[in-house]
Amino acid sequence: MVRTELNTLKQEINHYLGIPYMINTLRNHKVIDEKFMGAKGNWQQIQSETRKIAKLENIKGI
Repeated sequence: MVRTELNTLKQEINHYLGIPYMINTLRNHKVIDEKFMGAKGNWQQIQSETRKIAKLENIKGI
């Protein structure tokens, strides 16, 4: 049972490897430039937003 849970966890971790990560820009502890993926969402949401932006910017292979 533990092995199955470890394999499931490993598969979930593999989804996060290689995806972009952006952080919000802070000044005096206030957000001055909020990025769309600033520490938000799961891998499916990040992947969806990345593909949407790539399509808008005509970037192939994502």
